[in-house]
Amino acid sequence: MNKEKTRPLVQDYVLPYKEIELAHNTDVINRKYPILTHKIDQLRSCDTTSSTFRSLIEEISMIEMIESTRRIMLEDYEVETPICKMVGQRATGKKMVLAPIVRAGLGMEPAIKRLFPQARTGHIGITRDKVTLESHEYLWRMPKQANEREVYVLDPMLATGGTADLAISKLKECGFKKNPLSVHYCCSARC
Repeated sequence: MNKEKTRPLVQDYVLPYKEIELAHNTDVINRKYPILTHKIDQLRSCDTTSSTFRSLIEEISMIEMIESTRRIMLEDYEVETPICKMVGQRATGKKMVLAPIVRAGLGMEPAIKRLFPQARTGHIGITRDKVTLESHEYLWRMPKQANEREVYVLDPMLATGGTADLAISKLKECGFKKNPLSVHYCCSARC
């Protein structure tokens, strides 16, 4: 009898997960941008090489950041072009802090720094206990007066939501609860 080796079905690998209830003001942007869905699915593939993974994280991060900052206020200012003077527009309002979740979120930072070179950087280190699966903070570095700025928490993957929950809770403890719209969680993919 010829016993062929068959590949297990996808559902054999997919673990059940608890559906996460999103806040009313949460934007899930990959539904708006088919190219973003395409890139996220490439990112998830086990055939994706390390160098392709890094490139995809940067590309996805730029798309997400452009969408995440669509509410930034602009102000008029005078610009001298080679042809004439004109009224241009530039970003105004709160300054920005990028807060990557160490280590994975560090891959998102270079692309976003190209968009916003003036942004300050903080770092959030969170680990998960292998037995209890609870998240614990091991690193917290934020620029001075960070709670007076817009903070963008950078994390490329969301699995259980424990890291996101701990990072946002810590930001609230540090004074960000005064303005709930000053914290943005930028995540590329959900496992």
